[in-house]
Amino acid sequence: MLSAIAQGRAPGIVVDRVRQPLQFGPLLNQGCYMINSDGSRRVENGMAACGGMIWGPTGEWFISFTKAIGVCAVVDAELWGIYIGLVCAWDLHVTGVVVETDCLGALNFIRLGRNGKGSHGLVLHILELCHRFRTVSFQHVKRNSNRVADQMAKLAIFDGLEVCIFHVPPVEVGHILQTDVGD
Repeated sequence: MLSAIAQGRAPGIVVDRVRQPLQFGPLLNQGCYMINSDGSRRVENGMAACGGMIWGPTGEWFISFTKAIGVCAVVDAELWGIYIGLVCAWDLHVTGVVVETDCLGALNFIRLGRNGKGSHGLVLHILELCHRFRTVSFQHVKRNSNRVADQMAKLAIFDGLEVCIFHVPPVEVGHILQTDVGD
């Protein structure tokens, strides 16, 4: 599935059935993985990227990811970050996730799509993918609570459209992680 993302297109996803409605706000289930995602757009040329990380159920770093997207609106980059985070979690056989983003616009697109009122193609793929998980919750977080995901988005390499997966924290986010642990 990640090879389809690397080619810049969202793959078709077959929905088996809705297991639980999507939630917006805190998810109280234990054992869920946390996906933090963010998008970034360069003002000078409009090039956008996304990035994020997946935290394990006890708060440990699991993986992180980046992807250059090309020219698009920042909300599209934010949606790509959510989508790729969900794909990575699914590929890791995770069954419950909490998705955190600092972009209210992306959350609003997902809410509208859930209610059958949206037409954003990537949102439809996000919603189809959500149905594969046992539990999914979306939460808005303040930008300063999403600093690692923001830095991951800025690390994207713009000479290709591949998704880059990191199994250890990149050096560029180490200082943020140390600061957050101390908070």
